[in-house]
Amino acid sequence: MMKASCPDCQTVIEINERDYEPLSTVERHCPLCGGIVNFVIPELQPEVVVKEVVVSDPAEQNNAEKIDELKRELEKLKDIAKRQPKPHQTDAPVIIAPINGEDISINNSPSSAIRANGWNWGAFAFGWFWGLFNHVYWPVLIFACSFIPKVGGAITLIFSFIIGSKGNDWSWDSGKWESVDRFNKSQQRWGTAGVAFFVVALAIVIIAVIAGLS
Repeated sequence: MMKASCPDCQTVIEINERDYEPLSTVERHCPLCGGIVNFVIPELQPEVVVKEVVVSDPAEQNNAEKIDELKRELEKLKDIAKRQPKPHQTDAPVIIAPINGEDISINNSPSSAIRANGWNWGAFAFGWFWGLFNHVYWPVLIFACSFIPKVGGAITLIFSFIIGSKGNDWSWDSGKWESVDRFNKSQQRWGTAGVAFFVVALAIVIIAVIAGLS
């Protein structure tokens, strides 16, 4: 507010300078004597708003940032695990690590468990019979194809090679296995039996050929 006294009767007159243009002259008449009072509006200064800024301890701030970063990394790992096509439960322990009063859980599962893949002697040697015990049921059709005259044997042999090369993938993709270890042990047993069957069958063929030639 601006104040000025009337030059004639000394009456104090007030005006709000923000209602007028800066650097302008405003005339007011005294309400008592009618004298003229001139006001020169000054240039207004912008309002300065002072806000209180609380600066925390740098060490605590760094710890908080590290905790947030760890949480973000854990969320990324959880998202990656959810996107896996066939998640399987493991018996790996979970470590709870307290950091600044907050518990951060870390899965300590081993990363060396690799699923068996590639050629499967058990699937090659036993075909549809292997499929019944390994959650791959369509190879039963091979058994039916084996009865087709003239071409049944060739069809069975072709499908045996296909099952031998892709059997591990098909069995694992069925999602019926509880763990990688159990899957690997099962295929190892089937593989051993398949190799033994193949060796015995080959020996019988060789003996039959020798006997036929003699």
